[in-house]
This record gives sequence, structure tokens and C-alpha cells, in this order.
Amino acid sequence: MTFYLTLQKGLFVIVLLCQMTRSNIVQQNDVDSESASIKGQCLQNTDCGETHLICEEGICVHKSIFPIYQAEFAGFLILPTLVGLANVAGIGGGGITVPIVMICWGFNTKESVAISSATIFVGSVVRFFYSIDRKHPEKKATSIDYGIVIVMLPLVLVGAFTGVLVNIVLPPIILSTILTLLLLYLTFTSLQSAIKIWRKETEQIL
Repeated sequence: MTFYLTLQKGLFVIVLLCQMTRSNIVQQNDVDSESASIKGQCLQNTDCGETHLICEEGICVHKSIFPIYQAEFAGFLILPTLVGLANVAGIGGGGITVPIVMICWGFNTKESVAISSATIFVGSVVRFFYSIDRKHPEKKATSIDYGIVIVMLPLVLVGAFTGVLVNIVLPPIILSTILTLLLLYLTFTSLQSAIKIWRKETEQIL
């Protein structure tokens, strides 16, 4: 599980950096279209600069579900698989959901974070009902430690509300930078923990 967590965070960092590089290239190659998109003014779809944006009543907006592009179809196949693996491993999978939504569906950072939160919520609810009656393998208790939940939940709610406010106030580029730096740090610490666990298990086997 530790190796999977490290892989997930590393993948998020790599894909997020790729997405930021891709956005910079688009801005350099099509400054006029990007300016029109930022102002929300357009005459035709090409004025919006991005393939997922269309011009409606002089404003650039994200397209509807149809028509489905090839990248979106790939996302429909990749995202459920990775989110399922994340739930099996006991993690939310937000680190994978955000960059995939940004690349495959063309949403910005704030929209991708919101979609990722909804995805994690649904996955957590399904996981809860799946594990509600499961017993702990080493003691007479359920697999869910409700004592820890009671202690952690208030802090989780405070962090969630704070994150929502930060997501509203800060621009997308700042959010992407913060997420990248945070996940680089978490990837490094997770890799260190994974190496320690691997060495410990190797010593026990030998």
C-alpha cells in the first residue's frame, strides 16, 4: 500500500507539471485567443483557445457532454479504474483524479478539485457501506475505528472548509504550485517510509 501511495503522489506531480507546461505552451502560441477566453468574449469557437471551450452568446464556456472527444473517452476508461484501485488501497484517489480531469476533460484547477472532491465522496460512501460489517483481523472490533473517526472528524471538517475558502480566493496557477510543492514533499516522505518498510520486511524474511 505504501508503494502504491508513493506511486500515486508521484504520478500526480508528473501529470500536474505536464499540465502546467501544456498550459504555458498554449498561452505562448495563442495569446490573442487566450486573452479572449479570459475576458469571456468570443465570436467563434476558435477564439476560446481550448478545444473543450465553445463560444455561446459571445462567452467562452465549457462544452457539454456531447460530442465526446477521444481524450474524454480515454478518461472514461482510465479514471474509474484508477479510482477503484485507490479505494481498494484505502486512499481517496484525489491525486490521480485532478490531473486526469484537467487533461482529459479540459477543466481548470478549481473545477477539477471540485469534481475530485465529489468523486472521493461517492467512493468513500460506497467503501463505508462495504466495510461497515467487516471485523478487525486481530481484535474483537469492527474494521472501522470509530474512536479515531470521532477525534479526527472535527479537524477534517475545519480543513475542508479552509480548503474551500482557499480554493475560492487563490488563482488556479497558485493552487497548482501549492499542490505541486505539497505533493513533492509527500512523495519524498512516502518514499522514505516505503524504503523503511521494505527493509524491515526483507530482514524478517531473511
